[in-house]
Amino acid sequence: MIPYLTRRAVHSAFALLGLLIAVFFLARLTGDPTDLFLPLDASLEDRVEFARKHGYDRPATEQFVHFVGDVMEGNLGFSLRKQRPAMDLVLEAYPTTLKLAGVTLLIAISLAVFVGALAAYRPGGVFDRMGSTFALVGASADPEEEGQALEITEGVDGVERVTQLLRFHVGPDVAILSMKIALRKAMLVEDVEDTINEIERRIRAEMPTMRKIFIEVDAHGDGRGLERARAAWKKRKAEGSASGDAAAAQ
Repeated sequence: MIPYLTRRAVHSAFALLGLLIAVFFLARLTGDPTDLFLPLDASLEDRVEFARKHGYDRPATEQFVHFVGDVMEGNLGFSLRKQRPAMDLVLEAYPTTLKLAGVTLLIAISLAVFVGALAAYRPGGVFDRMGSTFALVGASADPEEEGQALEITEGVDGVERVTQLLRFHVGPDVAILSMKIALRKAMLVEDVEDTINEIERRIRAEMPTMRKIFIEVDAHGDGRGLERARAAWKKRKAEGSASGDAAAAQ
């Protein structure tokens, strides 16, 4: 549980950093803020003073560091268009945003209960598949775990190769695996079923968090998830081997 939360926290930190970088630099793609906010006939002295006052005369890297520091302190800056602190504008719009979020949440819960009831009534039906698909949107998984599942699958007799591998977390200890595989040619239907059952049995035995496994026989999968999974699992095993050697040396 702790390693999982640690990994998620690190991933969230990188996502937050990427968001800060995007917000900072996208806001400057339209041009120099000095040219955007001052009239065309503004004097050179006015432009220099405006840039100095708001820090636009500093290097972009220095501006970015200052911007991140302010965000960490809860200071969102000053709105040049509204001539008010940006935080005041955020708090002013907060009640309306909260109402909109509440209505959205109510609609989402109502639809989830409706679709969930229909899915439970007929497992494997249209609503069950639709609900599972939407539940996976936006979820992500540890590539090391994907690599482990990939290695297990490729070790099952009858599997020629994996052509697609996607794994999704729906909770700290619950995951869903979706994969496409190519099987040995001329296999009987019974052999195909036995192979798929064996893949599921081995994965569940070694990865207890895997609650649902969807396997489709498709030799022409698009290869999604394979390269990342292989690299991550290879790195994980190398680190484990190095740790074992170090422990043995001691």
